Amino acid sequence: MGELAGEPVTFDLVREKNEVYPEYGYFRGFYRYDRFGGPIALYGSIDSSGFLVLTEQGGYEQEPHTLRGEWSPTGYQGRWFSGNGRDDHPFDLVAVDTGYVPLQYQETMDKLVAFPAWTYSPEASFRAQWLIPRSADSATNHFIERAIAAELANADMATNSTTIEQAVESAKNSFFSDYRREMLSLHKEGVLDSTTHDNFMPYNYTYEKSTLVYYNSTDLLTLGFTDYSYMGGAHGIYATEVHAYDLKARKKISLDEVLLPGYENALSDALARALRVKYQLGKDTPLSELLFEDKLEPNENFGLTDKGIFFVYQPYEIAAYAVG
Repeated sequence: MGELAGEPVTFDLVREKNEVYPEYGYFRGFYRYDRFGGPIALYGSIDSSGFLVLTEQGGYEQEPHTLRGEWSPTGYQGRWFSGNGRDDHPFDLVAVDTGYVPLQYQETMDKLVAFPAWTYSPEASFRAQWLIPRSADSATNHFIERAIAAELANADMATNSTTIEQAVESAKNSFFSDYRREMLSLHKEGVLDSTTHDNFMPYNYTYEKSTLVYYNSTDLLTLGFTDYSYMGGAHGIYATEVHAYDLKARKKISLDEVLLPGYENALSDALARALRVKYQLGKDTPLSELLFEDKLEPNENFGLTDKGIFFVYQPYEIAAYAVG
């Protein structure tokens, strides 16, 4: 918590492993201006000078804003720079140990070689990242663990697992089993053999699952669960499901618990206004300049903060992949 340009802000950051530079770590999360509450995505790492550089997820075809400063486990101080280079402001953040659920980062990685006997072989990569709750309340911890397990694996896997680690292991084994079966089928069909390794790239599959913290308090927790997969083609595809959890009642919150009946039109107008601000669209510019249609309707993929509700849309759901 702290201030950016004199405005109170709150950051929810998770330090992850950095596979390239393990000593620097990798940071992901969201921050929000306390007056507004809308989450702004951040990602970055510590540079060679020892400064933590975070990049905001920017709008379509806009240069992103960045933060650069000195980081320690107790705080983060530096300057915020606008993407166009015209503005910069100081920020000063301090770590707090109350008012939220402590979450500990965990991850696992593994690979499966399709044909171990070959000199070259296509392979599948699996990676999962999740968070372990470390609050003083064991019932809350158990509820959060079950909620995370249910999103990192399918319902049967989560039900049959006693820990998040077991659910993730089941998801990995299922992915590897499907991959092995597909590669063996392609080999039998003559599509793959040990002499065609120059064509293996489209068959090097990747599947990653990660957990994001959008909002964290002792009463309300909003998490995002991102799946990324590459299974051939020009590029991979990702999708993020967002869920808000009432930690007092220990339940996932549904949309009809938050909004009154008949909300669709008013909310659609509010979403359109927010989109115009984020992507700098003029008030008379058709939304179809950016979206597939001239309207933006709410979906069921929503999260909550202490200030309101936000919606997350998947690639191709309302706009082209490049829009983000």
